Amino acid sequence: MSNIVVFPFDEMVYEFLKYDNFYDNIFVLKSRDVNFALDGLNKVKIINDLLEVIDQVDSALILSNHQQSCLYEKEIIDLIEKKKKIYTTKETKELYKLLINYENIYLLDYPDIKENYSAKNIIPIPVPVISFLADGENCDNFLLQINFKHYFEEQGYKVLAFADEKYAALFDINPFPEFIFKPMSLVNKIVAFNHYIYEKIFIEKPDIVILGSSGGILPINMDILQDYGERSIVISSAAIPDIVIRSIYYGEYDLNFFEEDKKRVKYKLASPVEYYHVSQTGIVYPLSLFEDLGYVKVPKEKVCELIEKKDIKSYGWICNMLEGDVIKEVGQDILNKLYVSYEIL
Repeated sequence: MSNIVVFPFDEMVYEFLKYDNFYDNIFVLKSRDVNFALDGLNKVKIINDLLEVIDQVDSALILSNHQQSCLYEKEIIDLIEKKKKIYTTKETKELYKLLINYENIYLLDYPDIKENYSAKNIIPIPVPVISFLADGENCDNFLLQINFKHYFEEQGYKVLAFADEKYAALFDINPFPEFIFKPMSLVNKIVAFNHYIYEKIFIEKPDIVILGSSGGILPINMDILQDYGERSIVISSAAIPDIVIRSIYYGEYDLNFFEEDKKRVKYKLASPVEYYHVSQTGIVYPLSLFEDLGYVKVPKEKVCELIEKKDIKSYGWICNMLEGDVIKEVGQDILNKLYVSYEIL
């Protein structure tokens, strides 16, 4: 845990701030838009001047656009003089020439790694793999990865994690390599990603590997196809999971839904689902083909009503994992299961 300062405020910053449990304190430079947006985020503190906190922070998140390119040079100079760790994007680095030769800088992007699929073979992954598979965007999938990673590390395990979020590095998680998002045959993507994961394991020697994708595993309907779940196929084939956690949108589900969903995931991805996280996000279907899928925030009470239904409650781990101590309970149950299969656990 550590302290970080963030500026300027924009949409990507807001997404980052939702994961404030990873940091002890997050300081945000005051701006016109910041007060309303930060309402309810307890660890986020608004400051007027970077110098107020520069000796307290370990790192900075700096994002910018062309209109803001001259606004924060003084703050960047102060951070560089103090040798603070700086997270930023390629675009921001290019705008601020001060950052070009700075060594303690980490780019928030998908690493452009040369894909290796020449061998055409899948290397068995020698450590437990936990996969997080979502219905789609805004299902808390990345937040679950962060929380479970933190829990396992608290129990003394070394965790190697991968996610399809550009800003994953802020949470000590590896963003997917860029080739995952490029036009390439499915087989080559699977082989290349498998080799990439294996090389990381060989170097870092983790006890547990966590993999997660916010891309949906199936089309939502015949108009919203979500690439037919290609990303989920890639990660489940490149590193066959021992444990699968499914993040789903809120809906009026019954027991039949979960039974059918387990079958679909098992047959499509060869991945048996044991845990379901019901998010507080519901989907709003577009009125026409020219509109995007919409989302609505569902009250916690509605989620509780769903998972407290008698048949669902007795079915297994179907819960809101971000409530109370559920992460700890599920995490311990996962460790108990893995203990049977892996001596290191």
